[in-house]
Formats: sequence, structure tokens, C-alpha cells
Amino acid sequence: MNQEPILHVGEFLPQKPVLAVEYPLPGEGIPVEIRKSLHPWLGQFVGLDAIKAHSLVREWWADIQEDFLYPLRDYLLGFVPRSIIRLPDDHAWLVLADPRFDSAKMASLEGEVGNAWFFLTSPNQVFLNQRLTAFDLDGITGLRTFVSKFGCLSECAPYGAGGFSLPVWWHNLETLFPDFSESGNYGFWKSAVVFFAAADGSKLLLHPSGKTGWWEMEENVVYEFCNDFPAFIEVYTKFIPKRYSFSWMVEGVPSAK
Repeated sequence: MNQEPILHVGEFLPQKPVLAVEYPLPGEGIPVEIRKSLHPWLGQFVGLDAIKAHSLVREWWADIQEDFLYPLRDYLLGFVPRSIIRLPDDHAWLVLADPRFDSAKMASLEGEVGNAWFFLTSPNQVFLNQRLTAFDLDGITGLRTFVSKFGCLSECAPYGAGGFSLPVWWHNLETLFPDFSESGNYGFWKSAVVFFAAADGSKLLLHPSGKTGWWEMEENVVYEFCNDFPAFIEVYTKFIPKRYSFSWMVEGVPSAK
């Protein structure tokens, strides 16, 4: 396999900037200084062949105890660790690609969403606990495990939208979109965390009660989506094999029908 770095370029942007650099595994083309900057867990993939890299991912998810996360885990295990992609802000992500594709860039050329998946490593557990407490989310079933094990899981390359937010990026609706207060159901959702940024600009909100809501950007209104977090993960996991952006979903949301 070619070990030359793969540039992800903003073809439709002025001056066509480099949005990310993708380093195919086993990572022989990763510069030494970048290897040193990788998170220790992510750095373990450098030098591994496809079989060993896949075993490392399987090992990482082996201790998940919440049954409702098993289908998501098992689906993603059908993908293969192909590369490490690094953004200009120094965040580096692991790329899991459909076995048909050797890189995230190759997978994206097919025009389908979800031919490759991207995720960051687990946040520091002390910090995660602090953030869960700060946003009153520590009582939500399985949330700590999801954030710890699936990081900022994204359906698209991380310089775009279509992924879950890391705890360091969490904001509640009231803080992030203060103008939303004009909407009639703002009172309930203002304390909810913006948990997922969809490709069309809409947002998935996670309320301290465990309920999820879908904020339609154009309508500036939130529709209640799922009654609890496990139910949302079930809906999400059943949809993603369709290889469409999750924003095309959203079953139960009137504007998406």
C-alpha cells in the first residue's frame, strides 16, 4: 500500500487550502515530530498491519458493558483501520474505512456517507466526569461509556460536520444559540447540550433528562426525538448502514418526513 501522505484539499474554497493530511497505516510516512505528538493510544497504531490494528480496536471496545451499545460496536467492527488523519489544529483521528477502500479520501469519492468513520481517543476520565457533572448529564444511562469509547465519532472527515461533540466542546443551547429563545419550547431545551452537529446545520440536543431533541436550523425549533439516550443510539445505529447523512433521517421529526 502507498505510504505517501494524502492531502485533503478544499477544492471549492478560495486558494484550495489543505484541510487535513491523511497518513495511511502502518504509518511509515508519518514524520517523527507528528508521531511524538499523537495521543499514546493512537500512537499504538503506528507500525501495525491491518490485522493487528483491527485487533487493537476490537480490544478497545471489548469491555463495553451496556447492551444497547453492542450493535453500534459490532457495526463499526466491520470497518478496517486504514489511516490517521490530522487537522491543522493538531487533532489527529483514527480512520475506520469500508474494507473496499484503502483511505478515507478514496472512500469519500464514492459519494456515500459512512464509507469511512472517524473518531478521537477517550477524553481524560477526570475531565469527563467534571463535564458530565457541570452539564447535569452524569445520570444518563450509558453516556459515559459512549463518550469514552467512541470519542467524537463522525460520519464525515473531521473538517466537516456530521459528528458528535467531545466534552471539551460541549455547550448548552442557551449559551451557544441565545437567539433561539424566541422559540416556544426554548424553556425546556435551553439547558440541553449540543451533542451532534449534522451536515445540514441542524443539531441533536441531549437534555439532562436523557431525552434527545432535533433542532431544525431553518425552522429554529426543536422537535422531541427520543425519550432516552439508549433509544437514540438504537435509532442512530439502525440508520447509519443506509450510507446517508444522519441529517436525512430523522424518523419521528415532522419536518424530516
